[in-house]
Amino acid sequence: MYPSYTKFCEARVKGLRPEANQLTADVVRECRADPKEAFIIELCQDAEGQRINHHLWQEIVFPFAKARMEDNVVAIQCLVLTVQNLYADKAKREELGDISEEQLLRKILKIDPGNVWARTRLSECLASWLQYCIHEWPAGILYGANGATMQESREILEAVEELRLLDSDMKWQRLADDVVVKTHSYMERLG
Repeated sequence: MYPSYTKFCEARVKGLRPEANQLTADVVRECRADPKEAFIIELCQDAEGQRINHHLWQEIVFPFAKARMEDNVVAIQCLVLTVQNLYADKAKREELGDISEEQLLRKILKIDPGNVWARTRLSECLASWLQYCIHEWPAGILYGANGATMQESREILEAVEELRLLDSDMKWQRLADDVVVKTHSYMERLG
């Protein structure tokens, strides 16, 4: 752990936001002088779905992950854990090709097909999206903010199949079955 990061955390806990923000430059400087992968990983794991200090993310996490994300599961996992920072930074997101959390998780699974963490997280993402797609039923099936087209309905069914492949413990089977029935019924209405 870097001494400046300890001071940063103390200032943040005390509610001294201006001081904490000033300390981020020191943390970045220390990390660049002596990069510690374990620190970066811990920083991301502590975030777990929450945004971390943007300066720390932009100057430490993003460069680490971007440089290693082609073949390093841990680097991609760091981006997934701080995905809210990624979504909030349009320029950095565009540097990665406007990649989504689901695409990052699929990238992990391409490198390591048995990665339980990525399989579980991707299953949860797909399940959440599928629940959204059918939440207006019987009025229709949603895709984005609108009713799904025939092609989008097929994409929803493809997502169901992906969920079934990931769902080894059958946690999402009822949802998958429900989405299939409702989507087929909706497609019949579309003609």
